[in-house]
Amino acid sequence: MLFRFGTITLFYSSLLAYLGVAMLWKPAFVIDSGLSALIGAAMDLKPLVSNENNQPALAFMGILFLVLSLMHTVAYLQHNVLYFSAMIPFRAIFDFIFTAFVYIKKEHVLSNNVTFTFAFCDLMWQFWLYASLNEDKAKFAKQMRKEAEAEKNKQMTE
Repeated sequence: MLFRFGTITLFYSSLLAYLGVAMLWKPAFVIDSGLSALIGAAMDLKPLVSNENNQPALAFMGILFLVLSLMHTVAYLQHNVLYFSAMIPFRAIFDFIFTAFVYIKKEHVLSNNVTFTFAFCDLMWQFWLYASLNEDKAKFAKQMRKEAEAEKNKQMTE
């Protein structure tokens, strides 16, 4: 891989934290971004309009992004490979289904350019995390074997 799993995870956590703060501080910045407008126009989705009615929902999404960022950062700092190996496939499946739902049901309240852009980009990140996780899982298994052998040798010498 071009980048290690930890690098990708920390960058993804930073991106989620930035998105969360932006959704709380200035949601119009996220809504009017060029990427969401471009992807929304390419998928023929209606643009999300920021008004007084959807401000609480956008703030809730910002808090959700901050919590997700915190969860990923804490799991990474604890070297919890099992957390990521259990979570990433489910998140990828959820993102795939959610992206398809937003694209197919164009008249639904969730079907807009910002929702589709997030779901699509998150799907790409989950695949990238899954691909890079396989390398780290092999290293983790090797490290666990070494620790088990060291513990076994320590018990035998006592």
